[in-house]
Amino acid sequence: MPNAFMSLDSGFPVFTGTESTEEKLGRIHNYLYMLLEHLRYILRNLGMENFNTAELQKLEEAIADTLEVETVISDTVITGELYADYGAIAALTVWKLRTDYLRAYRYLSGDTSQLDYVSIHDEQIDLITAVTDGSQHQQLEMDGQRFYWLDESRSRMSCMQVSPWPVEVYVYEELTKLSLRFQSIQLQNGDSTVMPVLVLGAGDENGNSRAWLYKEADGLCLRYVTSAGESLSIRMGDGGFVDILQQRRPLSYDFSHLSDGYFVETIEGGSRFVYQLETDENGEITRIIHQDGHETEVLW
Repeated sequence: MPNAFMSLDSGFPVFTGTESTEEKLGRIHNYLYMLLEHLRYILRNLGMENFNTAELQKLEEAIADTLEVETVISDTVITGELYADYGAIAALTVWKLRTDYLRAYRYLSGDTSQLDYVSIHDEQIDLITAVTDGSQHQQLEMDGQRFYWLDESRSRMSCMQVSPWPVEVYVYEELTKLSLRFQSIQLQNGDSTVMPVLVLGAGDENGNSRAWLYKEADGLCLRYVTSAGESLSIRMGDGGFVDILQQRRPLSYDFSHLSDGYFVETIEGGSRFVYQLETDENGEITRIIHQDGHETEVLW
């Protein structure tokens, strides 16, 4: 190999100024061809003898410290290590991502404080709060795979190697405080469509006490369902208008004031709405006017 590099040095084109342009180009062409052949030979014959052993060890340790995650491609595990402190990845395609890697270390340190983390899966992003009283624990498991510490130092873990040291974590109760996902919604014109919807709140056991925020083609809608199951909505459109809809079931209609040109609706929760009436020359109702000015045509 040294002799090869010496020939490259000795063969480097040197000109006296008396050569023609064609001669100069010829020498440069020959040198480049010789350089290319040497590079091909070197790259095809690289081996451990070409590298410094100490530097190779440093490079291996740097790579291991930078990226210690379990990467699976076509069910082939490249490395079975998980939970690196830092990782730099230029491009990555995954089907699931979680940031609750502190579970195992919190168990080791006896830390039972609230754990907030992000979970991304199935075209959905969840912000989750996990709480525990520390009374129960279990082996860390994901997608049916159990995790083990690789050695007694408990600094690295794997789901590919079984060891005498299972990774233990506390049993947590989890609440999804916010979710961004694709969901089918009902539009104002009665059509249904699928679009990104922001779901706010964990809700109660009946699925109430939560809010939904989504963008329509010509407006923005915020809907909230109370703990009693009552739906309240605010809709803002391109025209700057705001619709406030209390989607509660009516309890009663008071038609005792029809002769005065109005009637009263009482809905769940006790709210009352007054509707003004317009009539034609025959005294028949032709239009109902809500107290916010919305008009409904009456057809006979």
